[in-house]
Amino acid sequence: MATYKRIKKLAAAGQAEIWIAKNSETSQELVMKRLLPAPQLQNPDAELRRFHREVRCQGSLEHDGIMPIIGWNFSASPPWYIMPRADHSLADVLDEHPDGLEEEEAVAIMLDVAAAVEYAHGEGVLHRDLKPANVLYLDGRWDVADFGLCRDLNTDSTTITKTNAIVGTVAYLAS
Repeated sequence: MATYKRIKKLAAAGQAEIWIAKNSETSQELVMKRLLPAPQLQNPDAELRRFHREVRCQGSLEHDGIMPIIGWNFSASPPWYIMPRADHSLADVLDEHPDGLEEEEAVAIMLDVAAAVEYAHGEGVLHRDLKPANVLYLDGRWDVADFGLCRDLNTDSTTITKTNAIVGTVAYLAS
């Protein structure tokens, strides 16, 4: 089994840290998502169950438009998973083009994202936090990533929503 060495922290957002990691066997640079401890929760085990669901759901979706999960370790402290390292996110592209993208490029991106989301929905997985930062450019295509708030309609998965509580990114919530 490959081991991974954390190289550089890219972000800490929500309940996780994102790191560039190197595969010790191949020297390939990948991305590691590590679950942060959540002592403020009344039930910290719920966050671990959510992380398991994220890996299970995203890892089960075999589609060119869904970011693959390469490996994971739930026994580690903190638990983590590995995915390919994307070139950039849609958020990066939009930051570089504050006046918007050309119509043809925008339509092409949205068709890629819509195809991935349609596939996930067909498999019973609802993303629930689709935003530009979660759309990553990998190997010449756009992939949907970060299924941390997903809902798996095929199971009685852990509930993460609560009455009168907002879960997700406010600017991208459905109204």
